[in-house]
Amino acid sequence: MAISERVRLERMLTNAEYSFKQAFLTFLKDVKSDVVIRAVADALELRDFDRAFSIVNSYIARFSVAVPEAFQQAASQEMVHAAEMLKPITGAVAIAFDPGNPAAAALMRRAQLQFIRDFSAEQRAATTRALSDALATGAGPRQAAVAFRDSMGLTPYQQTVIGNYRRMLANGESEALTRTIRDRRFDPTVRTAIRTGSSLSPEQIERMVNRYRERYLMLRAETIARTESTRVTSLARREAFRQTVDDLGLDRSQIRRVWNATNDGRTRDSHRDMDGQEVAFDAPFISGLGNRLMYPGDPSAPAEDVINCRCVVTNRVL
Repeated sequence: MAISERVRLERMLTNAEYSFKQAFLTFLKDVKSDVVIRAVADALELRDFDRAFSIVNSYIARFSVAVPEAFQQAASQEMVHAAEMLKPITGAVAIAFDPGNPAAAALMRRAQLQFIRDFSAEQRAATTRALSDALATGAGPRQAAVAFRDSMGLTPYQQTVIGNYRRMLANGESEALTRTIRDRRFDPTVRTAIRTGSSLSPEQIERMVNRYRERYLMLRAETIARTESTRVTSLARREAFRQTVDDLGLDRSQIRRVWNATNDGRTRDSHRDMDGQEVAFDAPFISGLGNRLMYPGDPSAPAEDVINCRCVVTNRVL
């Protein structure tokens, strides 16, 4: 792939990543606001868990608007590029991406709904775990609401890991000093407590756990931004090129799609093996794990071939 093309696509992905990351951080700020937590606490006091989750779901729906926005931006840019690339074949024909095209509108809506479905399910699982742990200790509605708030944005796995970290600190376990994303500025305090057999105060533990949680949320923001930007821009670029081919009356058999891996130390072996793989316009790529992907981030593929993918697909005309 030409360097200029790689730069163009990386810039597109960077812009989409920024948009998704900002949308996620806005979601966290809004859903953790005092007014939301009060409403959640009121619902929990009535044991109306569905009401509490519905409040969060409304903010997830607002967050999901980032999907069609990123889709339209990437598709519009791709169609301009495709028209320019095809000028030698078609001449100077003016075309533009049509978000109202039935196929494009359906794709955007489906991508948005899938995002809402996946994110809501993961958030509900993490929050249910947090609530179960809080209620098991006899927490009241207000304390449960705090646990509810603290679970926002986390995966169930992250929620469990943070809970384990809290337990290690409370029990004076040296394993707390092995957590990769801990704030190491607290290490001297933890070491002293372990060495002297004394206990960390609840306030100290809360500060350390809060910082640990903040770092996990930043990792979560990066993962969402990378995964969703790859998924949405890949889908949008494919749809934009389809519109271009159809609008210009080109034969799809003339179009070949090429997988381009980011060849560095973070690239999956299964995707490094795909670098340069070429398929027909409507054919899937086959990953090194044997999975079929129509594009990088294809949600129909397993997580091991999707999460944090940084690959891109380019098109060429025979």
